[in-house]
Amino acid sequence: MNNSSNIHNTLKEHFGYDKFRPGQEEIISEVMQGNDVIALLPTGGGKSICYQVPALAKNGVCIVVSPLIALMKDQVQHLKRRGISAEALVSGMPHASLDRVLDNVVYGDIKFLYLSPERLKSELVRERMKKMNVNLVAIDEAHCVSQWGYDFRPPYLEIAEIREWLPGVPFMALTASATPKVILDLEEKLQLDKPKVHQKSFYRPNLSLNVVWTSHQEQEILNQLSAHPGTAIVYIRSRKQTTQIATRLSAMGISAISYHAGLTREERDSRQAMWMAGDVRVMVATNAFGMGIDKPDVRLVIHLELPDSPEAYYQEAGRGGRDGEPATATMILLPNASERLGERTRSMIPDLEFTKRVYTALANHLQIPIGSGEGVFTGLDIQEFAQKYDMDVRQVFSSLLLLERYGMIRLSEGFKPRSIVHITMNSRALYEFEVQNPRFEPLLKQMLRWYGGILTGPTAVVERDLAAAIQLPGSSVSKQLKALEAMNVLEYRPAVGGQGLEWTMPRMESKYLPINRKELLKLQEESIRRMNAMIYFAEHRTECRFALMLHYFGEDGLECGKCDTCTQRGKVATSGNPITAIKTALRSRSYTLSELESELSSYKAQDIRKVLALLLDEKIVLRDEIGRYSIRSR
Repeated sequence: MNNSSNIHNTLKEHFGYDKFRPGQEEIISEVMQGNDVIALLPTGGGKSICYQVPALAKNGVCIVVSPLIALMKDQVQHLKRRGISAEALVSGMPHASLDRVLDNVVYGDIKFLYLSPERLKSELVRERMKKMNVNLVAIDEAHCVSQWGYDFRPPYLEIAEIREWLPGVPFMALTASATPKVILDLEEKLQLDKPKVHQKSFYRPNLSLNVVWTSHQEQEILNQLSAHPGTAIVYIRSRKQTTQIATRLSAMGISAISYHAGLTREERDSRQAMWMAGDVRVMVATNAFGMGIDKPDVRLVIHLELPDSPEAYYQEAGRGGRDGEPATATMILLPNASERLGERTRSMIPDLEFTKRVYTALANHLQIPIGSGEGVFTGLDIQEFAQKYDMDVRQVFSSLLLLERYGMIRLSEGFKPRSIVHITMNSRALYEFEVQNPRFEPLLKQMLRWYGGILTGPTAVVERDLAAAIQLPGSSVSKQLKALEAMNVLEYRPAVGGQGLEWTMPRMESKYLPINRKELLKLQEESIRRMNAMIYFAEHRTECRFALMLHYFGEDGLECGKCDTCTQRGKVATSGNPITAIKTALRSRSYTLSELESELSSYKAQDIRKVLALLLDEKIVLRDEIGRYSIRSR
């Protein structure tokens, strides 16, 4: 069986599709031939199929490197529902579970192993990987490897090290948004071997980008929802405002629900499921919502504030119209939106000395001594931490993000907090205590029975499980533990909700933090450059919005004919964008390029050529051996 029929059979058998989306088959064919690939597919372009199909068509396991824990979990669940064996190595996983999963990959039939770039630094993972039959390494969100990318993560720089013991294994770098500068950086930093670059145009003919400046956001939200029936997403940064806006819309008869990282995992999953099923029309969310969500019929995406960068905006706006039907992305901005983005960007650019203070305070707060701490996974109330150490909470958060960039810590939204208990009283004294205080005996004996190391060091416990075992309410267990701490029997640290945090490297003196001052300055400059590009996009009132976006990503921009600037110049869709006219002409007969440009002389030649290239890419239009264009028959 040749590669072409093999991958088509795999697509049909495992995913139920009869044909690939535009660009997917060419990318997959490169991997099947053993070549390295850089794949740039816009949001909703089907990136995961590009590595899942060749991995399933070949013997062995596919290693998928991803920075997003939630997305890894979703992908694994998605594959398992299809009967495909997959596992993920996530933060907080006990050593025994980690060991079991790696053994299953080496000796079992696991086809996909998802892990973070930080996990690749683990000696245990590296040693086991040398024993695996790896058929492909897929690097998702590959722009993170580039310091010029909008989401640079230094641990990505170490991915190339695994090539040493995976000779001949193809690498695939995938991203939805990368500038030409970032693409060159990907090839160098990942040590790709003459990679084939497959880039689909960032232009989305069915998506209209618009900006509305107003002092009356709520009324404009209602206007947009009225003008664009169907499913919608409203993005805003404030968790509190997501709830307020969703409540207001619901009160006005528009079904809406809020979503943000402060909700429990169960709440987020439930709300997402309601929206996906169409039970709720509008999702009002922070940018915690959307990654990995593939709802095809979103008709409207609203931003109530300027995103941090064109990359972030394109990703979020691109969640509209994935079914190919018309969709609208509208920014509804207050007059001071640009100033607010400037303030936010400057506040999020961390100072190195301040970051050193945060690192030291954090280690002390978690009671981590020099040389220890690797693998510690706990919760952190950032607000409480900032108040305790008299620091600005926004600057603390930006410093935590910087420490995460450089692999010192890892932040996680999917954190399930556990309490910590350490019985400090020796065995003889503990026996005497139980005799004198029999009401504490059931709890103490149960902890000793379940948690073998609780006498030697801090140990994670679950009060709910203990309560069920000794038949007491959970609150009574917590009260007993606090009482035992007051009696100097043990140390008790109740579970802390909020931000999950993993300490990924042994603690060091802050002066040795591996943060390069010059590199940090470059990152700051890049943040400001992206901020300025975003402000220019929003404030510009003469050039086509999509043309501006395409130019940012290194493409020649054609005028879409649908955005607010195009329509304000009197260029309606049929006269600004020749796509409809081209399709109409080609339905009547075939044309050469010169004939088509003559027939459609009211349009710019460069716009006709741009649209033709897109239609060829989408396989809507065909070109024969003598250069004549025709509509593909269905």
